Amino acid sequence: MLIEHPDKYPFPVFSELYSQNVTINWPYDSMDTVSHQGDSIVFNPIFEKHVRKLDNWTVSGQFRDYLPEMMAAIYGR
Repeated sequence: MLIEHPDKYPFPVFSELYSQNVTINWPYDSMDTVSHQGDSIVFNPIFEKHVRKLDNWTVSGQFRDYLPEMMAAIYGR
């Protein structure tokens, strides 16, 4: 959709809207998203599992209003 209609959905507008209106609903402290392994910082496996489950992702009303065509892809409806 974004590629097929760049005039209707300019990437700079989409990118800003996406970054400000999409959430993964992480219910824990933000510091729990990563863990230390030696000298490295890696994603916490529980966080990775949470992020990979699309049911944990939601979008705001503003995003839905701008991209109603995308709702079926996001929510499977």
